[in-house]
Amino acid sequence: MRHIFAGVLLVPLAVAVFDADAANCTLRSEMLRGAWVQANRAGFFEQMEFTSEDGKNWFSSWLHDRPEISGATWTLENCVLRIGKQDDNSLSFVYAASMKGSQLELRETGQPVARYKRVKG
Repeated sequence: MRHIFAGVLLVPLAVAVFDADAANCTLRSEMLRGAWVQANRAGFFEQMEFTSEDGKNWFSSWLHDRPEISGATWTLENCVLRIGKQDDNSLSFVYAASMKGSQLELRETGQPVARYKRVKG
């Protein structure tokens, strides 16, 4: 019973953290666009890119310089970043996103903060 109770509490707490961040959100879609590389050894993505084409936002990632995810889409609303692939439900990510200096920070419940630095073109 203790495990079920603890699991039920995690969801409202995660939503509360995202809502609190939304009130202070300064991150905009334009700030995300471009290529990013992992700055600390945390986070799911080693390298990633946010692009927009024909009114749709596209996401791609690379692992060890090889394609990992392509054809995924992304949205950013109130500093909540959602990445997903329509034909693969296992590739669905939700992060509290923010900028700290020049680094992009992605937070998810129970994980260390993932930091990314922009790749210069």
